[in-house]
Formats: sequence, structure tokens, C-alpha cells
Amino acid sequence: MSEALQKISDAATRRPRLGFLGVGWIGRHRMEAILADGCAEAAAIADASPEMCEAARALAPEAEVAGSLEELLAAGVDGVVIATPSALHAEQAIAALARGVAVFCQKPLGRTAAEARVVVDAARAADRLLAVDLSYRFTAGMQAIRELAQAGELGRIYAVDLVFDTRGGDTLRRSWAVVKPGGVLVSIVSPPPPPEVVQGHAVRFVWFAVEPNRDELVQIGALIDGGQLRPIIDTVFPLAQARQAYEQATRGHTRGKIVLRVVDDGPGQGSGHGIAGDR
Repeated sequence: MSEALQKISDAATRRPRLGFLGVGWIGRHRMEAILADGCAEAAAIADASPEMCEAARALAPEAEVAGSLEELLAAGVDGVVIATPSALHAEQAIAALARGVAVFCQKPLGRTAAEARVVVDAARAADRLLAVDLSYRFTAGMQAIRELAQAGELGRIYAVDLVFDTRGGDTLRRSWAVVKPGGVLVSIVSPPPPPEVVQGHAVRFVWFAVEPNRDELVQIGALIDGGQLRPIIDTVFPLAQARQAYEQATRGHTRGKIVLRVVDDGPGQGSGHGIAGDR
């Protein structure tokens, strides 16, 4: 086999070498998911925080820790996964593409439409893959909304304005100024505010709270037992350590659910787990 054909064969069979630029909460969890899938290997890691680099390197001990984007690209990566502050996305993506490296970028691709177009043009000029993490497109909820819209069941849609709050507190307070009049603010954290607050902003507020449902829990249990659903558990605490469980949840940065063991396993007792949540 000629050297050229050998290179093509090797490229087709080996896993892509990826560089992870920005390995904070989002970047590290995306890295963990990619490595768990086995579709690629982590060749290099770069982050302004040494602590974040060490946490990410625990997932890929053989990965090189780079001090900059330039050092990361010099590691001979096939693609770069960007999860840095939004203002840096366009510049970093363009630099990687100019070096002939494919880019997967955390949204937004740019701060403006014009900035995003420059990145797209750079990808076309380099003839390299460029993708943006629009992960909500793949959730069951968004797919259901898409089907309803395409079927005309929502009527003629002129515009959509929605804020989905998962933090509450100051984040929720600042969100009121973001939603346009007639828009919707959905929160899974905070209960409905006083009516005068909602009316003052001309915005519809929806508090989305999950209520326990025995039949649905039985179905979920059957899916878990059958191996069709795998819950991700960070830590299991006995009930007597509920305070420690709460403190760990409030610190954040967990990788899965925090579980309280209400009853010890025993003959005929079942698992006795109660999920406390990851916040």
C-alpha cells in the first residue's frame, strides 16, 4: 500500500483527537460525555483555571495540558471543542479553522450575526466542519413543539420569546427585563410571584413543578430494571447525613443526582432510595 493510501486508511479507522478549550462545568461535562461514547479521544486540554484543568485531566490522564489555544492546536488535534466565554468564541473558532482544525462551539457562535457569518465563511474557506451546540433541539420537549408547529396546531407563529429559568433568585429577577411584552418566563425553581409583578412586565409567568406520580414512577423503575434507563448518581448518603447531602448539593458541580438512602437494603425492603436532586 502506498504511503498516501496508508494515511487515508489510518485517518478513516482511528478515533479523532480532540482538544478541549474551556473545561468548566459545561466543557468538562461535554468532554465526559464524548469520552464515554468512545467516538473520540482527548488529546489536549486548556483552561484559564488550573483547578478546572486538573478536574478534566482526571477524565483523560494522558491528555496534554496546554497553556493557550496555540499550544492546544500544536498538539496535533483534529478538532477543537470550545466552551469558553461567549465573547471569545468567534476569534477562537476562526483561529482553529485557519489551522485546518474542525470546530464544535458552545453557543453562541458569535456576539452578532455579522460575527457569526465570519466564522461560517472561515469554515467554508478552510473546508472544515463547524458545528454549534444547539442541544435543546434534541430534547423531547423541543421536538414535540416542532411537531405541533409544523402541524399548524399552534396557529400562525410570528415570533417566540421565552426564558427558561433553572436558578431562581437574582437570575430570575434579571430575567424579567429580558422577555419582551407578551413573552413567557418559565421557572422550575421559584413559585409564582405576586400578581402585580407579572402584570407590571406584561409577561406570562409559568411555574413548572414536577409532582410525584406513582404510576409514572413504576414505569421508570421498570425501565431502570430493564437496562433501558440509567440514572446518573453522584453520591449516596444515609438519611442521618441529610445535612451533608444538602451542603454538597448547594455547592454544585455534582456529576449526577445526590441520593438519600431512607431504608437500608434488606430482604423484601427494596433499595429505599430517595433522590434529593443535584441542587
